[in-house]
Amino acid sequence: MINPHFSCKFFQHFDSMDEIDLNDDITISITQPELMLDPSVTYSQVLPMFHQHLDRPKVPFIQKEVEYRATYQNLNYVDLDRVPAIIPTKDSIELLKFTLANLSEHSVLDHILPVLVDDRSTNTEEIKELADHYNALYVRVDYTSPTFNFSVINNAAAALCHAIGFENIILWNSDLWVDNKETVPYLIQQHQENKVNDVYATGVKLLYPTKGFCELMDEDKFITSLAKDFGTTEDQILSYNPFGSVQFGGSAYVTLPFFKQQTPIINSPVHFGRFTNRELPTVNIDRQVQFMTGAFILCDLEKYKEVGALNPSMNSQFQDVDFCHRLNQSSYKIMWYGKDTHMLHAESMSLSSKDSS
Repeated sequence: MINPHFSCKFFQHFDSMDEIDLNDDITISITQPELMLDPSVTYSQVLPMFHQHLDRPKVPFIQKEVEYRATYQNLNYVDLDRVPAIIPTKDSIELLKFTLANLSEHSVLDHILPVLVDDRSTNTEEIKELADHYNALYVRVDYTSPTFNFSVINNAAAALCHAIGFENIILWNSDLWVDNKETVPYLIQQHQENKVNDVYATGVKLLYPTKGFCELMDEDKFITSLAKDFGTTEDQILSYNPFGSVQFGGSAYVTLPFFKQQTPIINSPVHFGRFTNRELPTVNIDRQVQFMTGAFILCDLEKYKEVGALNPSMNSQFQDVDFCHRLNQSSYKIMWYGKDTHMLHAESMSLSSKDSS
């Protein structure tokens, strides 16, 4: 039995419903138990606790009951012949416009059904207009926690898709793009064919966009953000020639010196091949992996539900690794495609303030 703190109640609610009427809007309210770090404690206070690995004090987590309300609209656009792609968004209307236009330009919308998940945006009407323009499903999620919960808002949409009868879903970040028409249908085909081999999740090589690909990217901010995130200098990042380089080249674990003055024993998940050339043999291959980034995960929807979906208590970090770990525990395989195959991921850190909405 899955711990209720680590599974989403939207699936349970839809399971209790008799039938989904695609001609009407649906509104669902749930109370979701979640575990979170005690707000009176900072991460700088918690880290020394982990250093005491031989006699570690209890880390101060608390349980919180968070109220979620999801409204589902545009259900008349349901098309079971396409794979629903769950795209979370909050107020970044220009980014969403660019992403949907990019997918339309490269005929991706022939293969996927966009599911726009609105996380408490103030420009709701504009997002709805985009949903109508692209025949997309629209899901509005409101909740009482000030903390953004990537896991629950994706699960809210995935639970609807499961109840309707879709076989697969894609977790698709709003800053994920393509530069060709072939990649997405190829991945969907491979995903379907591989299920006979117990492969139930599929990923792809992700590249940083090249210069000028998206007018919303501030290239100086891109470099500054990378330097800050990786604790290095901007000159060092520039030396990697990051534009067009690998952002996610598959999964890897590294052993980090997390404990001060002690033998490193922590295996940390990392993006393999980051900043390398996409043509290198180590990333220009297809292989089975241990985990994938949540920016793009094509997954069998029944298995997604079976293993508990994304963990509500891991709101915005490592929920993708945790989810893939549970797939592995259930003996389900994860396949990653990098042989002459890629998509583009800007990562949220690289979006400029030009998107002022």
